[in-house]
Amino acid sequence: MTIFDLLFLFLALVTIVALVAAAALAAVGHARRAIALLGWLAGGIACYLTVVAAVGALTPQRYARMGEALCSDDWCLAVTSARRTQGSSAATWEVSLRLSSRALRVTQRELGVSVYLVDTAGTHFLPLPATIPLDTALGPGESVIAPRQFTVPSRAQVAGLVVARPRFPGCCIIGDEGSLLHRRTIVRLD
Repeated sequence: MTIFDLLFLFLALVTIVALVAAAALAAVGHARRAIALLGWLAGGIACYLTVVAAVGALTPQRYARMGEALCSDDWCLAVTSARRTQGSSAATWEVSLRLSSRALRVTQRELGVSVYLVDTAGTHFLPLPATIPLDTALGPGESVIAPRQFTVPSRAQVAGLVVARPRFPGCCIIGDEGSLLHRRTIVRLD
């Protein structure tokens, strides 16, 4: 947890308190004060989201190497191998992903995570259906290999694999990979 995670939680709490206060003011007949409070709240949210977007836009694209663990809390995903097989009109990529848990006592999983290949033009290629889901529950220190297969046009120049986590609350946290205008990390497959 970073200082920006804590800032987001604090501002979320302030937002809830301001909304309750505005509702209470409106309920007792102080509609103008309630509207003024909501105006200040909207302005504060707009300023904060402008900072989130500016930091996201100015942060350079990050590239990871094969074998490097991309972690969210104690749940990690790493690309262990990638192999390209060329066909006549399409290429097939077989990518092995290692899902692992650094937790010491609890079983955990990450919900909503997905992966896709991206080419140099920015086109996304989703994997074919797989037997081992990415949200597999992992015990303490446990890991599992989750293979994925992708079909891409022969002419596509694959830049790498992207691990996509759910947008919220990362979209609203300064510097988070999922924040507004922030480019996701690409795992190079070469």
